Order: sequence, then C-alpha cells, then structure tokens
Amino acid sequence: MNRDFPTDEELLAFFESEPLGPAPGEPWFYGTLDFTTVRADITVRCRLSAPYGEITTQLTMNGHELAKFELEGAETIRIITSARQEALEATFAPARGLGPFVLILKPRVWAAWGNVRQFR
Repeated sequence: MNRDFPTDEELLAFFESEPLGPAPGEPWFYGTLDFTTVRADITVRCRLSAPYGEITTQLTMNGHELAKFELEGAETIRIITSARQEALEATFAPARGLGPFVLILKPRVWAAWGNVRQFR
C-alpha cells in the first residue's frame, strides 16, 4: 500500500473532472479511480489504484495512442504544486532503481518516467 496519496480535492482540481469509480460510499483511497480529461487535442486517461500503487496513464490524439505508462508498486502518489504549474508525481522505493513518474496537464500535457529530478 502506498504511503502518500492525494486528497479528493487535489485530484479533482488536477484533472478538472470527476472520476469513474469507486462504488458509492467507498472512500477513494480504497478503490480504483479512472480520470479522463482533454487538453487541446490530447486525451489523457489516468487510472489510479492507491492500495497497490498502480498507475496507468494513456495519452491519445484523434483516437491514436501516443504513449502509455503502466506502473505498479509506487510508494507515493501526490500532487506537487508550484507557482507555474502542478504535477502528479509517483515515486518508487530506492531499491527498485526507478525514477519518478511525472504527469503535467497545464499549460501543456507532458509525461515522463525516468531519472527526472524535478518537473518542468
């Protein structure tokens, strides 16, 4: 189970949309959330499962997949806010040797997974 997960308000503000799931009355932290948002012509679909640290992010344009990230075992999933932008960031245990996954939706869509020290 991951140690850090965004609040409902942070997720709604970041994606600017309501998620599909979990069941009514079930806390978001215990279910799988499926967000879809559109920026310019890019559709971003992000599925988050806090209990398992799973994130699946798919970027499509005009029905064509541009990129897909399928990650599991994230220790933290959080929203990081700066004066210029906000990003969803997932981090992994240092022993796994994996850099963070970062998703930015505004002012433009940007996603990266690797040895990113800080979102741009």
